Amino acid sequence: MVNFKKHLVGKVTLKPTDPLALYDTLDRQHDKGPLRPAQEAILKAWYQNQAKLRDVVIKLHTGQGKTLIGLLMLQSRLNDLLPSVLTTASRSLGVVLHYVSIIR
Repeated sequence: MVNFKKHLVGKVTLKPTDPLALYDTLDRQHDKGPLRPAQEAILKAWYQNQAKLRDVVIKLHTGQGKTLIGLLMLQSRLNDLLPSVLTTASRSLGVVLHYVSIIR
C-alpha cells in the first residue's frame, strides 16, 4: 500500500488570494486566453479595495464574464479562509455551477 502522507509531509501548498494570480494558476483550455480588460480591472479594484467587504454586486453586459469574475472572487475569499457565498441570477446557472463543483 502506498503511504501518501510520507510524500506530502513538509510540503506547503500556497493558495493565492489575488484573483489575478489565481487565474494564472488555473488549468484552462488554450482557447480561453487571458482575462478581458474589463474583467482584469474589476478584479484589481475588488482585491485592492473591497476584498474584505461582506457584499459585492457585479454588473456587466451579457457575455462579459461575470460568472468567471464571481468564481475568482469566491475562490480568493475561500483561500483566505473567509466565509463566502456566490449567488447566481438564474437557476440554470446555479445548477451548472453546482454540477461542476461536484465533478471536481
